[in-house]
Amino acid sequence: MIVVGAHYLPFMFSYGMNHSGALAAVLIGSGMVLAMRVPNRPLVGAWTTAVVLLVLAFVGRHAALAEAG
Repeated sequence: MIVVGAHYLPFMFSYGMNHSGALAAVLIGSGMVLAMRVPNRPLVGAWTTAVVLLVLAFVGRHAALAEAG
């Protein structure tokens, strides 16, 4: 989760995409918490990442449709 979250940081700094920064913060923060609290359960992190990315996909789609008309 931490590596995937760090992957979104260049989009924030290079292109000014603030939602990428929020996504990175959520993924990195939850990755740190899960690594400390549930170290022997990698599937928890995988499913958490999947849910976070799916929620962001729907939020981004809603924002794009609202902007388009």
